[in-house]
Amino acid sequence: MNNIAIIGDTGLIGSSLKKLLKTKQNYNSNNIDLFDPSITKSITSDIDKIIFLAGDPRMFYYNDKPSLCLKNNYELIKNIIRNDISYFIFLSTVCVYSEISNFSNNRMLGWNNISTFYGISKLLAEYEIKLHVKNYCILRLSTPFGPRMKKGPLFDLIENKESYVSLNSEYSFLHIDDITNAIKHVLNNKITGCYNLTSNKSTSLKSLLKEESSINIISNNCVKYDSDNVSLVETGWHQEIDVRHWITEQKLTI
Repeated sequence: MNNIAIIGDTGLIGSSLKKLLKTKQNYNSNNIDLFDPSITKSITSDIDKIIFLAGDPRMFYYNDKPSLCLKNNYELIKNIIRNDISYFIFLSTVCVYSEISNFSNNRMLGWNNISTFYGISKLLAEYEIKLHVKNYCILRLSTPFGPRMKKGPLFDLIENKESYVSLNSEYSFLHIDDITNAIKHVLNNKITGCYNLTSNKSTSLKSLLKEESSINIISNNCVKYDSDNVSLVETGWHQEIDVRHWITEQKLTI
């Protein structure tokens, strides 16, 4: 694993992945500058495989900050992918689809009214990778959850007893272990192409609540995410942790 670098190892996914892969080549904003054109000189020369997890996932923060969103989620990959890389894994998002509630049927890419600039910035990053890297695997992630999560719809229900969307909203919840196992799976099998890294099905927030639950609804905006992981499942990966079972096993009260 010493010829593999994880870029963005301090986040929820990166910190878990480096424990799973046990690679010593881990990079983040404390030891590299992704906006530096000479960044490749900062990375060990024997690295020829990169797992790119860096970027800013604060989707709604960028609703009115297009230039900053493009900088932090698109421009930051330009310098790193111009290196002589034999294999590049990029964690993208299902927000690249124009219809995030129906992408299992409509594969059109582009603007949607939920992710706005965030989805476009990730889509542009995908195009950059396809242009400059011969062997790549793009994983379009849905909604992650698990221990140590600090944000997201499930975190809000558990920790704050509130929801920023309607409880009829549906998310494709995927546990952090399923995410890291998927990355290890495509790495070990040298899988190339674009795949949805989602759960087997979407889950409504309302279905996660106990009957006596009292949740403060901050917004009635209803957000629905589709789930379609068939292509990745066909390669041999499968989801193991269901969000409802996890809540029960962790003895969490919502």
